[in-house]
Parts: sequence; C-alpha cells; structure tokens
Amino acid sequence: MTPQGRLSASLAIAGSVALLEVIGGILSNSLALLADAGHLATDTLSLALALFAVRIARTPHSERSTYGYHRAEALAALVNGAALFPIAGYIFYEGCFRLLNPPAVQGQTLVAFAAVALAANLVMVLLLRRGSRTNINMKAAFLHVFGDTLATVGVIAGGVVVIVYGISVVDALMAALIGLLILRSGFQVVKDSLRIVMEQTPEEVRLNELTSEMTKVQGVESVHDMHVWSITSGLNMMSCHVDVDRHARDHEVLDALNQVARKFSINHSTIQIEHHQDHTRASDIDFESKKD
Repeated sequence: MTPQGRLSASLAIAGSVALLEVIGGILSNSLALLADAGHLATDTLSLALALFAVRIARTPHSERSTYGYHRAEALAALVNGAALFPIAGYIFYEGCFRLLNPPAVQGQTLVAFAAVALAANLVMVLLLRRGSRTNINMKAAFLHVFGDTLATVGVIAGGVVVIVYGISVVDALMAALIGLLILRSGFQVVKDSLRIVMEQTPEEVRLNELTSEMTKVQGVESVHDMHVWSITSGLNMMSCHVDVDRHARDHEVLDALNQVARKFSINHSTIQIEHHQDHTRASDIDFESKKD
C-alpha cells in the first residue's frame, strides 16, 4: 500500500472511532474516554493534514516555487503538534473538577467502547509505522496514533478498576495521564517541525564531522560559509565555499565532496570552489574548518 493509501485508510478509521468514543464517553460518563476521543480527533486532524501535505508536495516545481511545496509537510506537522496543547489543557481543567467531585462512571460501557477503539488504533499503528521512519509528517501522524493507543490501554485499565472496585476517581486520573501523553507528543512534533521551518541543521548531520571529512579530500584547504538545512524530512540541502589548491582539478574535488555529502544524508549540495584564501568573511558564517 502506498503512503497515501495508508494515510487515507487510517483517516477513515480514526474519524469513525473518534465519533464512537464520544458516544461511549457520554453514555458511560467517562472523562477518560472523552479525553481519548479528543486525542483521536487530533489523530484525525493529523492524518488529514498529512494526506494534504503528501498531495501538495507532489505539485511540480515552478518558476515562482523552485523548491516546490515540500515545506508544506513541515507546516502541517507544526499545526498538528500545536493543536495538541489546548486539548491537553482542557483535559487537565475538567479532570481537576472530577477529582474533587468524582461522578459515577459506567465501567462496563466504558471498557466495551475502549476495546473497539484499541483494536482500531492497533490497525492504524501497523499502517503508519513504516512511513514514520523517513517522513516527519508521517511521524507526526504515527506519534498521534501510537500515543492514543497507549492512552486507550490506560482507559481500559481504569474501566476495569471502576468495575471491580467501584473507584470512579481513577477515571479522572487516567484522563490526566492521557493529557500528559498528548503534551509529550505535541512537544516532540513541534520541535521537529520547527527545526525544519527555522532551517536549522538536521539532527542526523554533525557539522564538525562533515567539515572534517570534507577537508580530508585531496586538494581541499578549508571549508567555510557552511550551511546545512532541510526542505522537508529526508530532503537535506547544503551550501558552502571551499578553498582548493591551485593545482587541484576542480571537477575531481567536486565529485569527492559530493560523495562525502551523500554519506551525511545530504541530497543536494551547492559548493563554490575558490582558489585563494578569502579573509573577508560574510556576516552570516556558521562554521569554518581548515586543514592543520
């Protein structure tokens, strides 16, 4: 199944089960189940935005958009992550009142609806797991679904406690734990997407190691004005200036430098060859490495 097909199938499942959990939460008077429904609703949003991003990223490059629309994936992931914070806030707010005045909870109804949600979550986890390793937007969707799967397990456990011991306050406690999971997922997704939007160095690239390897290329004297960033997950870019010995062959040096870049997961590189030491540096220099 294609990534788009996996996202479409997961979107249909998430939307249906979120509605089911809302009904179950109302019938059972369970904040934990309603919180899980809210988490699953964000999964639905996450999947919808991810699907949108996959489609728009395929839009051909144009004269006005020379990089295409790959950045849409990171923007969608940023929206997904940010959407989790107000939802978690509401869960904590409502949970405080329920801790003070625990309402009666229908444990059997709660467990029945949560069990259906758990089965659906497991299907979505299997659908999204593969793509989450290479795509930040798929990763955002996967983290939503995986976090909700863990939360649903907690909801079922809380429901069992309500049935066996009649302690309804556990429902509010489970809702609070779900809120913490939501915050954790939101923070990670926002952090990863901001790294791309702010054009920071990708986590998998170590500039010290990269420039060290580049200066080992025969004929290279120094590397400066180094910039490495991502257009989207898995699409890393690099630009730099390289001081080269006058007797070196430029095309051979370029070939060797591009090979080094590819070892560091850099897909596209722009390298300016210079045959002199330029002691006047631009104000935006990030990194410099010279041979001893």
